[in-house]
Amino acid sequence: MSLAKNKLRVLLDKLTESEIFAIMLVVEELQQSKKKHPTFADGSLTLAASIVSEECGEMCQQVNQYVQEEGSTISNMIVEGSHTAVTAIRFIEMVDKMSEQVNTPDLMNDYKEALRVIDNMLREELDDFDILTKMKLLFNLEKRK
Repeated sequence: MSLAKNKLRVLLDKLTESEIFAIMLVVEELQQSKKKHPTFADGSLTLAASIVSEECGEMCQQVNQYVQEEGSTISNMIVEGSHTAVTAIRFIEMVDKMSEQVNTPDLMNDYKEALRVIDNMLREELDDFDILTKMKLLFNLEKRK
């Protein structure tokens, strides 16, 4: 099993039911997105970033309509949130593939290294911080080097 799949298994054990629901929703939406649009944003970084921004804007519209009691629902906000997450994931995948093609150091390699470090932390059961705090600390340490 790959490092990423092992990491996911460890992380899933620490998630709440609500977080697992959100991840499952995003994974299902991601699969549908890839079937409907096998090539994301025609390979254009600018278009890909614009798509992520558009989906985020649609999510914000739903939130505003909900807060102002103008007809949006919790379901609408969840759907737009999942669309935003899916397009962000596809954007990250696109950037990662591009970096592999040009063989340059990149954020994704740093992120993968961060996951390895966090995996070691989790195996040592250092539960003093939550996972996001560990990620932030690790990235801040890396920036100072």
